[in-house]
Amino acid sequence: MIRKNLKLLPLIFSIMISSCYRQVYPNIVLSCDPPCWNGIIPGESNKLFVLEILRENPEIDQETIENSLIHHFLFTDDVSWSFSEGGEGIAYFENDVLTQIEFRKTKYSLDYLITEFGDPDFVLMTPYWGREINIWLLYSDRGVLLHYTKNLSSNNFVRIGPKDKIKNITYFDRKIEQKILESISRSARDFYGKSLEILMQKWTGYGEIEIRK
Repeated sequence: MIRKNLKLLPLIFSIMISSCYRQVYPNIVLSCDPPCWNGIIPGESNKLFVLEILRENPEIDQETIENSLIHHFLFTDDVSWSFSEGGEGIAYFENDVLTQIEFRKTKYSLDYLITEFGDPDFVLMTPYWGREINIWLLYSDRGVLLHYTKNLSSNNFVRIGPKDKIKNITYFDRKIEQKILESISRSARDFYGKSLEILMQKWTGYGEIEIRK
């Protein structure tokens, strides 16, 4: 009897791990590869189609789907919503066409997303507050941007680790990449005089990364 129970342990452990991953919200990989999400494609999908998809998604709290009263300074129109099990989403539009989808308050670890998306192309670091730094991981070829904040590990260095928790995930139309980069780097450029060329570093893996001057 003991031997039989021991044989069941790997199966139970596997089920527990799978269950944990299924409970991570919001679900950012649905039916198509990012930056497509649930059939919605930045740069292609119009607002009416996006709204139809949102209203058909059982993981979304339908009462929370609404147009924001205060629009993003880069885009003329947006729709926001909340996921029933946690996390939020917002879709931005220009001339009725989806430009980007942002998933907020996510619970994904960096290693999980790198397993899902592969290695990012670039890492950018910009000031946040005190010793906290914004970390942006850019998948330039795919139209994906990951964002979170972290404390400096030492003067002018930030340690990026596999268990870092990603705060926001953005899928975007690759035609607006330059606009996005200019937006997220604006404070670093305006107040610290850093150019995009200085801020963008090639991704070389986990470990300490220097904040270049």
